[in-house]
Amino acid sequence: MDLKKAEEIASAIHEQYKKGSGVFQNHEIVDYEHPARMIAGSREHAVYLAYIFALDQDIESIELWRNARLFYQESPWFFDAEQILTRSEEGLTKALARIGVTKADSSIKKWRTLSKILLEKYSGDPRSIIANTRGLAEVRSKIMELLGTNDDRRVHRYLQLMSVNEPPKAKNSREVFADRNFPVFAIRTGVLKADGGMSEESLDDDLMLSLAGDAWSEVSAKLNIPARKLEQLINIVSIRLCSQMKCIICPVYSQCDKKFDLKTDGKANLRTAKTDERHHLRFCTYCGRDISGGSRFCDGCGHQVRRQNDLSR
Repeated sequence: MDLKKAEEIASAIHEQYKKGSGVFQNHEIVDYEHPARMIAGSREHAVYLAYIFALDQDIESIELWRNARLFYQESPWFFDAEQILTRSEEGLTKALARIGVTKADSSIKKWRTLSKILLEKYSGDPRSIIANTRGLAEVRSKIMELLGTNDDRRVHRYLQLMSVNEPPKAKNSREVFADRNFPVFAIRTGVLKADGGMSEESLDDDLMLSLAGDAWSEVSAKLNIPARKLEQLINIVSIRLCSQMKCIICPVYSQCDKKFDLKTDGKANLRTAKTDERHHLRFCTYCGRDISGGSRFCDGCGHQVRRQNDLSR
């Protein structure tokens, strides 16, 4: 475990975030703040979060959470399983529009399924999943059923927020409550290594979670960056850059071990060193956002798309 590298990577990511440049240009971090007068970790908080996280919508949207808070303050009685099940489709559609949801039909279906599960299995209180379930794997499985998703990151974030007063308990010492993106990012960047190499596909999840969690927690404390904030920043880089091989604009390019063996060839293309295969650049080389076909400017940061011979590394 290379703690020095972890510190360099965390510092570089946080510095770019503070400057609002690169991948963080015009990008606000979601704070998941709960509505005024709502008590964090309460039944009402857990139910409210469940309905938001179950939406067929991007939950990392600042506007979504802002709209949800305003709607709750005006109609706190609405976020209730019996209310959802007895409301007309027209009424639910109007409510979802107030929150800013664009996929109303699928979200209504998920809300009604969630409401039935809440009433039939948990007496309307999702916190009972943690109280009456042994082991994190089983807790995650039940939360996936409740929210109607297989997105492990969404499940983790919901659990993290709704159990703020009483985090899920591990069934054994090797179970770790942490974002599973952490070990993958640690392996890609070289923070975690093993003799003979280490593959993302064959890693021991709980062991890697524990090691990666220890590394980032130590770095978080040393650099005085709130742990949840560092987790969010790492996720943004990992999701928006790593997963799409946008290494050439990554804030930790020089520290990273992976780099996916990419290089530019001066013609708005990337080449993989091993296969010499070309990949046409379809993203902004300033902020990393995808560029729609034919557009001369990035919708995210406003920069003009670089022409073929303008690219260099």
